Amino acid sequence: MSGNTLRQVLLFLLLVLIALGGGALIAYPAHFILTDVPFSSLAERGSLLCGLVVSLWYARHVMRNSSQGMDIGFRRPAEGWWPPVLRGYLAGLVIMLVLALGLWGLGLSRVDEQETFNLFFYAKALLTGLLAGIGAGLIEETIFRGALFSGLQQRINVVWAILLTSLLYSAVHFLEYPEPSGDIHWYTGLQLFPVALAKLTEPIIFDHFLTLFLLGLLLSLLRWRDGHIWCAFGVHAGIIMMIKLDGEITDPVSGGPIDYLVNPYSSRLGWLSALWLMLLVSAYAYYLYRKRPA
Repeated sequence: MSGNTLRQVLLFLLLVLIALGGGALIAYPAHFILTDVPFSSLAERGSLLCGLVVSLWYARHVMRNSSQGMDIGFRRPAEGWWPPVLRGYLAGLVIMLVLALGLWGLGLSRVDEQETFNLFFYAKALLTGLLAGIGAGLIEETIFRGALFSGLQQRINVVWAILLTSLLYSAVHFLEYPEPSGDIHWYTGLQLFPVALAKLTEPIIFDHFLTLFLLGLLLSLLRWRDGHIWCAFGVHAGIIMMIKLDGEITDPVSGGPIDYLVNPYSSRLGWLSALWLMLLVSAYAYYLYRKRPA
């Protein structure tokens, strides 16, 4: 690792700490306004909001002298926005559908027999999944494959940009604040911050962490190939859509000899999903390698 790369990595880590610390701090004033929302949720959502602000500032800072201006992947493709979004969305649905069918075929999930599958059920499930996918996909892609990736790519090798953003993308999914006991003060979030990170030290999450890291790699490769985030956004939204829909239709099944294929913290992600995504990432990386200019 060169000296410049090391400096950029350290700056990247500093910005991450600033964003997470900001989320811990703004939870205090927020809990006076959103009194029905748990403090832990406010701290976690605050960290995401601060991450968005910090990542956009970072991209602006890095690209202030760029001839292309602040391009964080929102440029309009020549074919328009909708074609790459729809292609990505369909791909995301298929990626997660294959996994869901695999879990069902292996006996790790089953159709919820207590659910009433009527028109209202499907309409609600589809709307919930659609909104969740669009919301999470747009915010997370703007932060990770948009601002952070674009900024890092200006300063360091693209491989480092892909690895760092993918690692951070996976890690933030395990940021879990506990509910404070006793009175809440302005520094309560900071006091709970080490506990919120504790889950990252648990070996049991490794397969779940690996799955999200590999998904981050796939989305970053799409972003790098396209020069914009629209296909990656579609894939992200489609995967979340299918996860929500599958969660409404099926229930996890445990107690069998292959339970290890699914992580205890997740009813759908684990070693099976990690293997599936590893195959996809490897195949897509090989495809990009073969397509590279001579």
